[in-house]
Amino acid sequence: DEKVTPDTVSFSTVIDAWARSGHADAGRKAEAVLKRMEDLYNGGNNNVKPNQITINAVINAHAKSKKWGAARRAEAILQRAILQDMMTTSKHSSFFPPPNMISFCSVINAYAFSKDADKAVKAAIILREMKDFYATKKINPNILFNAHHMVINACIYTIGNTSAKRQAMYIAVEVLKEMSSSHPPNHVTYAFILQSCARLLEPSEERDRLGLLLWRKACEDGMVDDTVVFRFLAAVSDDARKGVFRKGQTIPQCWRRNVPKCHTDKNRNDKT
Repeated sequence: DEKVTPDTVSFSTVIDAWARSGHADAGRKAEAVLKRMEDLYNGGNNNVKPNQITINAVINAHAKSKKWGAARRAEAILQRAILQDMMTTSKHSSFFPPPNMISFCSVINAYAFSKDADKAVKAAIILREMKDFYATKKINPNILFNAHHMVINACIYTIGNTSAKRQAMYIAVEVLKEMSSSHPPNHVTYAFILQSCARLLEPSEERDRLGLLLWRKACEDGMVDDTVVFRFLAAVSDDARKGVFRKGQTIPQCWRRNVPKCHTDKNRNDKT
């Protein structure tokens, strides 16, 4: 009988199991399996060359571990894949496969859920690198749209001093501008950006002005739902919202005209 030996699928399955395990050290365990694959590959075993699923599983293992430094280790895997893709003319001669959009998004998500003080900056950089990497390649607009949300989410939960939070707010607004020029923001986007406003800026006239600006934009785009209302009310002062919106007011049809019907129906059902 032919000797049974582990291959790419076997190793990838083990890595994925670590990613799903919830173990605090899952990232390092997954990376150790990847290192074993590399040793075997360098020894002449071409049946253990990782694919994009393998690499993404390692990144995901780091992302889900939420261990201190896990996001940076996930980014290191991504950067190695990018570098090897740049340095080789034959994908078969490189151990690492080129990254895909999921690879970039997984690293952005890792930073979003990390405790790194510069998480917003790092997430924004990875988003920019993804766009640069795909400058001459076909890009999935839905994945790109979600990637923008992931960066804003990293901004929302930025920790640190006032300066760090203001920088995160600036990044969130810039991401919103990028979305407006490529893929129109939706009700989730506006809920996120208003939440950023409430969490990152101290109560002030500046926060009121920004909150009102975002609210008006959401109304213009017909992307106001109950969550957007809730986030708006939390972001601005009582004086700022006078004559704009009052608690208990029904959302006019023109303000919610582009919110998916299934979403508005769910909101109504949740209230009954």
